[in-house]
Amino acid sequence: MIPNVNFDGDKWIKWLYSKSQDKYFNWLIIALVAFGLLLVFAIIDISKISLSEIIVAGIIIITIGIILWSIRRIPKNIKGNIGIAIAINCEDGQDAKKIKSDFINNLGQLLTNDSTRTKFYLVKIPEFHAKRIKNNQDASEMRKRAQCHLIIYGVAKKRELNGKTCHVLRLESEIVHDSINENVQQKFCNEMAELFPRRLHIDTENDLFHFEITAEWINYVTRYFVGIASSVSGYLEYSEKIFYSLYSDGKLRNINSLPLKKMMQRLPIRLGEIYACKASQQFSQWRKDKQNIQIMENVGIYIRKLNRFHPKQYNGMLLAAIYYFVNKRDINKSIRILKNCQGIHDATWRYSLAFLYAYRGEVKKARRIYDQAFRSYCNPESILQTEEFILWVLDKEPDKIQLHYFLGLINWKGKEDLETAKNDFNKFLKDKSASFSDEKRRVSIYIKSIESEMEKTSS
Repeated sequence: MIPNVNFDGDKWIKWLYSKSQDKYFNWLIIALVAFGLLLVFAIIDISKISLSEIIVAGIIIITIGIILWSIRRIPKNIKGNIGIAIAINCEDGQDAKKIKSDFINNLGQLLTNDSTRTKFYLVKIPEFHAKRIKNNQDASEMRKRAQCHLIIYGVAKKRELNGKTCHVLRLESEIVHDSINENVQQKFCNEMAELFPRRLHIDTENDLFHFEITAEWINYVTRYFVGIASSVSGYLEYSEKIFYSLYSDGKLRNINSLPLKKMMQRLPIRLGEIYACKASQQFSQWRKDKQNIQIMENVGIYIRKLNRFHPKQYNGMLLAAIYYFVNKRDINKSIRILKNCQGIHDATWRYSLAFLYAYRGEVKKARRIYDQAFRSYCNPESILQTEEFILWVLDKEPDKIQLHYFLGLINWKGKEDLETAKNDFNKFLKDKSASFSDEKRRVSIYIKSIESEMEKTSS
């Protein structure tokens, strides 16, 4: 609808600005300008129009087109920065000014003042674009067009609540990360919903203070989620830097906000996950080059960092047990660490604990724990790594003949590899000493049982 005839420059500008989002309106403006120029040319003698006048007319039309395009365009993140798009649809014009000056600008300043030298860049989505975001899919599309990593979007209204006029902010967020499994994705979404300020009521009488607090809250939570997204996408150094900066922030520790307190409680866990992942990466390198002592020392470096923040992290405890065995032969310490895993359903820790008892010659205790492991779930890759590790130890210490016995059990009960199990048991029986006589008698029976199973399979 055309505004009131009484000329109000500010209203006309706002009306034109809002209408410029419609591409058909833009074409209409250009067509009207072109038509106006044609009328001018019709009044005058066209044959007398100079080339310079035609060029000026063309420049006018192009300039108008560029202006309309620049008004309509979605601003974009600057390359090399972590782009945070913010798109808030305000019901009231004065509300929009207030939110822009007291909230959005404050958030931009907080994101810019970063102790980790992380380049955050706040992209302010124009309001007429923000109005078009109706759901998460629209938000995701807007984030992509703005070339940002995260978008904060929602609506701002004024409402009477308990006799007071309040700003009501309903906010959501959407973040980009590499493909992750559905379970991790769901946990990530649940955490975002839990920590992000989704519905806020801000008293208009003290809104500047509350907008500052809200901006601070979103600043911290945004950094936290960027840290998680970086971590699950494999950028561990970057993620570690963000989490450690938040963990060391004295001001954050003193903020009396339940969501931020929850976030603070989770930061040691997040840092622990990163150090466990780094230790795991080093361990994978060591598996390829077991002669390189420095690689295992690197595992130890990350284990010590892990112990500072989250010593009960499961993968970290598994790697710590390996480290103290390989580098220190501190079997007692490795056993103490693995005993902290009791109650965890995954059987990897049982395989590791059973190996330590087997290495020490406590075969009855080792057999009992291996039997528990065989009855529990364990990732097949972990069982293969257990076998590989025992073979490496036997190569270094061939006198540990009892390990052949347990390799046979692992291949028989854990992997169902009958042929390899039979070979392992036969290697154990090659030892003619009186050691482990009970186990040798059992192995003779096991071999007959395996041969019987092999016959049934072949027939």
